[in-house]
Amino acid sequence: MEPETLYTFEVQAFDLAGNLSDFAELTLSTGAPVDAGEDGLVAHYPFEGNADDATPYANHGVVAGDVVFEEVPDRGGMAIKFDGDQDSVLAPNAVQLISDFATVSFWIRVDGQSLQDAEAYVLDFGHWDQRWKISLPQHLRIVWTTNSKNAQFDNAISDMDSKDGNELVKDFWWYVTMVHDGTDDIIYLDGNEVNRKPAAGTLNSTSRKLGMGSNPVDGGQYFNGALDELKIYNRALTTDEVKKLFTSGTTGLKDLISKISSVVEVVYPNPTTERLVVQHQFKGDKSLLLRVFDVSGRQIDAIHFSAAQLASRQISLDVNNYVSGLYSLNFVLAGENMGSIPFIKK
Repeated sequence: MEPETLYTFEVQAFDLAGNLSDFAELTLSTGAPVDAGEDGLVAHYPFEGNADDATPYANHGVVAGDVVFEEVPDRGGMAIKFDGDQDSVLAPNAVQLISDFATVSFWIRVDGQSLQDAEAYVLDFGHWDQRWKISLPQHLRIVWTTNSKNAQFDNAISDMDSKDGNELVKDFWWYVTMVHDGTDDIIYLDGNEVNRKPAAGTLNSTSRKLGMGSNPVDGGQYFNGALDELKIYNRALTTDEVKKLFTSGTTGLKDLISKISSVVEVVYPNPTTERLVVQHQFKGDKSLLLRVFDVSGRQIDAIHFSAAQLASRQISLDVNNYVSGLYSLNFVLAGENMGSIPFIKK
């Protein structure tokens, strides 16, 4: 849908017996695009004395238990501290949190563990059986669990930890970034990739709340430690973006100087109806990730091209199933964001 545009819907009601009413028309207008300061940022919890969402979406969390907010001397500001006993935060489910791809990034410090639980829940949105969760088992290798829909399975569950040698040693701060890009699940620690697992598909939706510090579905499994600067994106960040997020606290895409004009000769036809062709000069020794964003900044597609596939100097993209509107074609070469080119689907 286009922003600030009137749309008319036909709606129909039914009772418990299955009797249908006549159709009625409902006309609504979409709002202006939300600018959260970073492309695709849909939630940001800085935990500065509360669990408020700092983005314009204002999807504030509600604190339960006796959590405290403590100063963080090295980075400045405050963090939220869970004591592992009845502490949690719940934020409402919100439409901007539902996307095919996602990135979840945050600072974490482990202070202790409960021997009664196999794992503690750090973050949960839809649980393992609907969307994603992030947990910390006894071995202290943080786990990224996703639930996706692909060509084979409606609920393809991927479960992956940060791998041996990447334990979250207690009493130290670690920066964790979890990515689902439609092809793989990826875990980063302090800006560096530490594990990757094939996980084809788009993330499934959920009607559940966003939980922090405990298991919001079954209860218990409380996290003993601190979280800070939790950010959720409705797209998959690239390796370069993850590194920049770790070092600067922002992806900084608004400041990106596009390099794409030097390697992309033409994108045609533009506007298009079925296919989009990219004539390029990418060298055939690096792989390319092509991401598609809609006008609101939500990632809707991701296509990987091997170095061999780039040798022809031409890429053909099927856009037949995209709804009409304005899109952005983003080029990521071997993890480096090269910039974007807009196109229109009729």
